[in-house]
Amino acid sequence: MVLELTAVEMSNVSTILVSVYRSPSGDFEHFIDLLDLCLNYLSKLKVKNIVLCGDFNIHLEIPSREEAAFSNLLRSYGLYITSRVPTRGAACLDAAATNADSWNTETEVVNPLVADHGAVVLTISTDMTTRP
Repeated sequence: MVLELTAVEMSNVSTILVSVYRSPSGDFEHFIDLLDLCLNYLSKLKVKNIVLCGDFNIHLEIPSREEAAFSNLLRSYGLYITSRVPTRGAACLDAAATNADSWNTETEVVNPLVADHGAVVLTISTDMTTRP
């Protein structure tokens, strides 16, 4: 397995939410190719925000060939990683990326109580919500 993903369109806030899992034993280059195809498709949809989140099994906390390839792919579609806070021990393996205005986002990692990874919680203020 290289990539699992599920997407949900939230038309009331013009957002597509994509949940991603990359197996640590899967071929990394194939993962990047498949994710590129997915992002290319999503970029053609008429939505304001794209949110990509999940367990990427890429050490985002340290520079590496994999981290650079992943980050550059996201940037090529106008997405940025919202946080590189550790989610499993000292490693940042889980993250959220979006094209939403960074002034309207807040990210935190919380203890989910039922998993060995921290849960990444991304809050995006939209026209339909207000921040506290």
